[in-house]
Amino acid sequence: MTLGFGFSQHVAQGTSLAAILPTSVVGAATHYRRRNLLVRAALVMGAAGAAGAMLGAVAALALPRDALARIFGLVLIFAAYRMWPWAKETTPE
Repeated sequence: MTLGFGFSQHVAQGTSLAAILPTSVVGAATHYRRRNLLVRAALVMGAAGAAGAMLGAVAALALPRDALARIFGLVLIFAAYRMWPWAKETTPE
């Protein structure tokens, strides 16, 4: 969003987080209807996530744009590292 739309780092991150809300609500409602949801666990995780998001937003607003962009980049690199398939390829015998 910063490159494509010219948003500031703060606006891009806030917009990205807000865009997740409708998807999360629809997904949770769908799983609830199919009885694939532990309501108590979802409420605890939702409350903890909301508190963490508020703290993270306050911290992000306090940081300069360049520092926020660098930290965000490091988080993305760490996430990519964690998702990388490390399993060795095996050939069928």
